[in-house]
Amino acid sequence: MAKWLTFISVCVMAAALGCGGGSKKEKPTTPTTTSSDADDSTETTQPKPEVTELQLTEIQSMLNRKRLTVSRCFGVALKAGEVNKTDSGYVTVMFNIGTDTKAHDAHVSQATIKSKALSKCVLEHFSLWTFPKLPKQLPYSYRFTFKYF
Repeated sequence: MAKWLTFISVCVMAAALGCGGGSKKEKPTTPTTTSSDADDSTETTQPKPEVTELQLTEIQSMLNRKRLTVSRCFGVALKAGEVNKTDSGYVTVMFNIGTDTKAHDAHVSQATIKSKALSKCVLEHFSLWTFPKLPKQLPYSYRFTFKYF
């Protein structure tokens, strides 16, 4: 389990840091003018804030704490007759964390347990959670593992 969490953390961090592709060219930080500016107005460029390592760790920790709550979704699927007590597997959810601290566009991207009730229950939790405040939208994914005890 620890290996999977480490692997997922590395993948998420690589995806978050690697988005945008290509090499980044340094933008000038001093005001610039263009020849079409008739009123001598200036244009400044400011670097966009990035998501920090601490913010990524906060997100990962928050989702780890929510695992117990989400594990109850297996009982929902069991009650609906869509899974058996001997079933086990995972559901991976992809979503965007918005600057409003909410999850957007959450959807199941992979699942080894094929249950509509399970997927619906997991996704309903995302609409209730508040994530850390971020300077820009962040695509993220998280895998929940299910096993009846």
